Amino acid sequence: MEKRNKRIKKVIKEFGADVIISFVINELLYCNLSNVAPIIYSLRIDPAKVLKQRIKGKMCLFLYRRANAIVFQTRDAKNSFEEKIQKKGVVIGNPLTSDLPYWNGTNCKREIITACRLTEQKNIPLMLEAFSEFHKTHPEFKLKIYGKGPELNRLLGMVKSLQLMEFVDFPGHSTDIHEIMSNAMIFTLTSDYEGLSNSMLEALAIGIPTVCTDCPPGGAAEYITNAENGFLVPVGGKKEIVEAWTRLAKDEDLRCAFSKKSMTIRDELEMNRIIEKWHLLIENSFGGKK
Repeated sequence: MEKRNKRIKKVIKEFGADVIISFVINELLYCNLSNVAPIIYSLRIDPAKVLKQRIKGKMCLFLYRRANAIVFQTRDAKNSFEEKIQKKGVVIGNPLTSDLPYWNGTNCKREIITACRLTEQKNIPLMLEAFSEFHKTHPEFKLKIYGKGPELNRLLGMVKSLQLMEFVDFPGHSTDIHEIMSNAMIFTLTSDYEGLSNSMLEALAIGIPTVCTDCPPGGAAEYITNAENGFLVPVGGKKEIVEAWTRLAKDEDLRCAFSKKSMTIRDELEMNRIIEKWHLLIENSFGGKK
């Protein structure tokens, strides 16, 4: 790590950077200490997972206190830190691409889908358990879980034990995931924690009715108002997930209402608007060049 820090410092000095933007906590220690250039940090994960680590947590606090600014993805993430760091913080969401399709609500498939890396953090077992209950009253639905990751084999075994082999599919990674979202009935994330899920933001922008756990540090709650443009359910809330799916499966008017309201996120997170927020942060704080 020391060699990497020195190498990064050398490259930045040779490049002559006016401003450094870092998405990694501990790789700019030497740049920070020697004031090579003003530094903007951006935190992309749950602060609790960082701060509870003795060494990494202390390093994060030390560097953020010395930083010129910190970009957070959610208000809850920003509020996880002491006041000195909060004063340097600004909340900027993730940008959306301009070519997202629109939800095909009139002819959508009876499918619940998710798209994520198959890791323990995403708590896919919770989704499978909820689907097992939901399937008893809605046997016409299928669950499709897009993505790859280390949990795949365990999840396949769970699907077999729940006797859902005919109704749950793991298609892997898809380059057409946005089109797939636009033709399914419900999008769901059951994460225990997130930074800020891009797949959730894309689902809301596409307009597919969305159900997400209200996990830290508040990414879902930042963009979903419960029962207005989607459903927020407690972390680990199997019963609430089943209830949300059931309401959406039965109520076309509710699905359409969610879709119409959630798509307004397209304007809020339009790419040029997000770029401008970053640009203004640099301009106002450091007088960076256009």
